Amino acid sequence: MIRLIILDCYGLVLNEGYPNTAKALAKKFGGNWKNYHDIFYHKYFNLAATRKITQKEAWLLPIKDFNLPISLPEIKKLHYGLMKLNKETVKLNEELNKGGYETLLLSKNTRSQLADVVKKFGFKKIFKNIINTWELGLPKASEKTLKLILKRFKVKPEEVIYIDDQENNLVDARGIGIKTILIKNFKDMKKELEKILKVGSPRELSGVLASPGKAKGKVRIIKTAKDKNKVVKGDIVVLPDSNMKLLPTLRSQIAGFIIEKGSLTCHVATLAREAKKPCLVRVKEATKILKDGDEVIIDGTKILVVG
Repeated sequence: MIRLIILDCYGLVLNEGYPNTAKALAKKFGGNWKNYHDIFYHKYFNLAATRKITQKEAWLLPIKDFNLPISLPEIKKLHYGLMKLNKETVKLNEELNKGGYETLLLSKNTRSQLADVVKKFGFKKIFKNIINTWELGLPKASEKTLKLILKRFKVKPEEVIYIDDQENNLVDARGIGIKTILIKNFKDMKKELEKILKVGSPRELSGVLASPGKAKGKVRIIKTAKDKNKVVKGDIVVLPDSNMKLLPTLRSQIAGFIIEKGSLTCHVATLAREAKKPCLVRVKEATKILKDGDEVIIDGTKILVVG
């Protein structure tokens, strides 16, 4: 079951950064763009991204190496001006979040440059989770970096997909069991992503809406009076019927209710409406299909099993 999808910043969310800048420099001043890219990106930017030199030095040193008649403000304006946001990726990120998947924007950048990009494109409104490996003092996609991400998001390698446009960034991820996708173009990437998600797609149940709302939490199956002792704050309880005796004493801690049998006016449905908690009734075989610990989302008349 996939729970986390890691999205590369440059090459997926944004168009290529330094390759475009290198091509623009070659067009303006002459020379091979690959040489500009090797010096600007591979030689100096990578040093800045791992805190060995400053971002300012990462601009000025290659300008000096090539003896370019361009100032620091001019090179920065050129670099940022060529960046474009991939609206298809933004839409995909929104769809993934709605489907119950956690997404992470992962970038290898200096603090100042990422701050400029985040502000320019409004990333904080688009992405809930953003990690810049500069802040970690680690290489972008090293095993140590990836294990830190797994720990932070409380996921296993097999529950993660990592999408990047550089093969070398995917080697360690693949080595520890993370599913990877190398971006060639957006259309093929999305097709491959959908193929992986289809294999481990969330199970979906449906029922009759007895109390509106949306909730996400872990399932607690309650079939006997003893079972109600398992319930902790934030759980979504699953009941075979509307027997109030099965509900725990601290009912305010329950995030939502799923009932196999019952009507819109049953006791549990009434309680849910009073507490303004989501409740679905007539959810067929809910106690058989769902298991304790399953992570589910109640949204309208649907229940998505996402973990």
